[in-house]
This record gives sequence, structure tokens and C-alpha cells, in this order.
Amino acid sequence: MAGPVVEIVDPDGTSVEILRVPFASEPGCREFTVDLTTHIATPGVRLRFRSGSSVAEATRIDDVRIELDPAHDACESGSPGCADPGIEACVCDFDDYCCQTEWDSICVTLATLACDADCDSIPTCGSGGPCEAGHDGPGCDDEACCTTVCLEDPFCCVSSWDDFCVARATLACGNEVPGDLDGDGVVGGADLGLLLAAWGSADTDADLDGNGTVDGSDLGLMLASWG
Repeated sequence: MAGPVVEIVDPDGTSVEILRVPFASEPGCREFTVDLTTHIATPGVRLRFRSGSSVAEATRIDDVRIELDPAHDACESGSPGCADPGIEACVCDFDDYCCQTEWDSICVTLATLACDADCDSIPTCGSGGPCEAGHDGPGCDDEACCTTVCLEDPFCCVSSWDDFCVARATLACGNEVPGDLDGDGVVGGADLGLLLAAWGSADTDADLDGNGTVDGSDLGLMLASWG
């Protein structure tokens, strides 16, 4: 009878046969060994066991995850999961990617901010863009300011540094108030009037996000700091 076939399935769905158990004339249990050394380092890789018979080609056990004891702690990036089961469960409740694919900087950030991991720093702080301007990625360039903001609002370090993160940075880090165009220390109606007067232009004072045009995103920054 035809023995089973073992395949490695990459995250993109590509499969590679790594073992085909030889044909046996008598039924019974047979032992076999598969060397997974070259495959286990690939994030998201899975095993597939299927029949070696052309008649029962559709018979298979699919999407079998390869689980290893993680060689890294919660504060280090690496393979899925981490060495602390409690922190791992906490992080993966927020983002299953951390237990299914890889433990990346976002997972470390979640561990630090939401799951009591004693990490020295937040990985997404110290890069990403200026703290006083919104951007799509998490974190910002000023590590100390970023850390202060994200301890109050973890969203800013795991998703994106939006206008609300900018406003928090302004209040928490002593940055110049974005939108205070008249310099009185408060963002109010006078500043809104100045911004609307510069609408559509390249006025450097009113172009709060620095994209070269005074537009809706600048208005959003001003409203985030209103009052």
C-alpha cells in the first residue's frame, strides 16, 4: 500500500515534498524521520500530510503548525511566541500574528505596553518620523517623548502616529503647539482664521504637516490641539 507523503507549505501556498514513505505490500505502522532543520526558520511555514495513493489524493491533514519552544524572551524579536507563556497569551490576544507568523517589533511593543514585559525600551520609539507631525507608521523620532505618549496611549506605538498622538506629544513633551499661528500659546479662532486665509497655499507657518500645501490635514492637526 502507498505510504504517506509529507510536504512543506510556504506562506504563499507553495508546497515542496520532503518525504514519500515507500510502498509497502503489507499494512501496518511504520516509523519515519523528517529533517525540518532547513524549514523551521521560515515564518508561517506549515506541514501537510497526504496520501501517497493516486486514488486517495484528496485525503490529507493540512495546515499543521510547527511549534518550537521560542529561543527568545518577550523583549526580543524572533520566531512566533515568546518564552513567557503569560506574556505570549496576553500579546496574542491583541494580535494573533505574533503567535502565528513572527514575534516582531510590534509584538515587543505590545508586550511592553499592555502585558507587563520588563523591556528596556519600546522598539517603535526612536524612529518613524517627527513627534509633532502625524504619519502612517507607529512611534516617532524622539524616544523619550514617544515613550511618554505611548504609555498613555499604546495605539500610537502599535498602529499609527495620528493627529491625536501629535496632540498628546504636544501636551506631554513640551513641543511647540501645532496650530498656534498667532503665537499666543492657545489654538483658537484667531489661528483658524489665519489657516483658512492661507488655504491652498504653500504658507510655511500654516502648513502644519509640511506637505507643501495648507489643506485638510493641517486643519485636522489644528483641531487636535484646539484649546
